[in-house]
Amino acid sequence: MKSLKVICVIIIAFTMVNTVEAQYCNFYPMSKGMVLGYQNLDSKGKLTSKTKTTCFDVSTDHSGATIYKVTTVNTNAKDLDLSTRNYEMKCKDGKFSMDLASFASPDAMQEFQNMTINFDANNQVYPEVLSAGQALPDINATISTAAEGGTANTLAVTITNRKVVDIEKITVPAGEFDCYKISYSMELKSGSEKSFIVNEFISVGVGRIKIDSYDKKGNLVSSSVLVELKK
Repeated sequence: MKSLKVICVIIIAFTMVNTVEAQYCNFYPMSKGMVLGYQNLDSKGKLTSKTKTTCFDVSTDHSGATIYKVTTVNTNAKDLDLSTRNYEMKCKDGKFSMDLASFASPDAMQEFQNMTINFDANNQVYPEVLSAGQALPDINATISTAAEGGTANTLAVTITNRKVVDIEKITVPAGEFDCYKISYSMELKSGSEKSFIVNEFISVGVGRIKIDSYDKKGNLVSSSVLVELKK
């Protein structure tokens, strides 16, 4: 069903925001031309998709906030395009944020122009300084879609219990990095309910290096690792 396809597209977008672009101003000094490339793997380490984010413009608005204009391209294991998203991120007063609803804009969802899409989410905001044991804000989003004459579908995404666990050295294809390990719980509700425990590794000056998602029993579900870095 097309409405379910829309939800899947937005889930991918939401996940990319949270796991790829959700960084801290001092951790992620994004500059024009900066590229971050990731490989997304299944529980057995098999490549399932690729994600590449490019910053194509940096400017300052009237409030003094730094605005980053970004493009994220998601492809499958054979490099066939799955989705492309253009959006903005903002850094002001040492805090990073972005409007998750930009992913549900008419321009971003042209192929679903005959559908009604409602997107309600809080911006992601992060502190300027991290330390072990520190708690981070929760993230919530609700996505509702409906085709003309069809049944509405609703997805609720909740990320809670976000905290900085420790500092670890992580080695990935893009190199070796000293990282803050951040853990959180992610819950997806759309008729049924799915829950995950996520470990995210963030490095100063780069951003996300690796992310691992686990089911309730602690079994690895998927991973994403940095394979390309251009500053």
